[in-house]
Amino acid sequence: MPDKQGNDKEKAYEVGYGKPPKSGQFKPGKGVDPRIWRKGKPKSFDALRELAQQIAHEVAVSGGKPVVINGHICTNAEVVLRQWLQSNKPTLQQGFMEVAFGKPPQHVELSGSNGGPIEVRGFDYGAAVAEIASPKSDADQISKPGIE
Repeated sequence: MPDKQGNDKEKAYEVGYGKPPKSGQFKPGKGVDPRIWRKGKPKSFDALRELAQQIAHEVAVSGGKPVVINGHICTNAEVVLRQWLQSNKPTLQQGFMEVAFGKPPQHVELSGSNGGPIEVRGFDYGAAVAEIASPKSDADQISKPGIE
């Protein structure tokens, strides 16, 4: 209720740092942040894969009508594979071949320097600490190659 000067008795809400206007504040019961998906988002990669497979098996639609190629109704997966096959991009053509016939095995060869066997070396930390801790003269360190 206004007082004699026309001011409300209740103190007006001040807008400032950390005090957004009432219209911009989160509403009770609506959650913390409305931008976060609470439902509908796949919870794991397997769920995402299952959703993708469901979409791939659906009938492809163009202009409101099912896509018909060579007398049969196509699925979304078939349309995508046909686009990959007819593409001018080699990576898409390679992707089609890998889906159709499997990925070819890739030969991996491990060899050491100059084509020799791989040399596996261990490191004796105890000996290294003992060598560092023991006092030696400069002449001993030069004559014995050791830890650098």
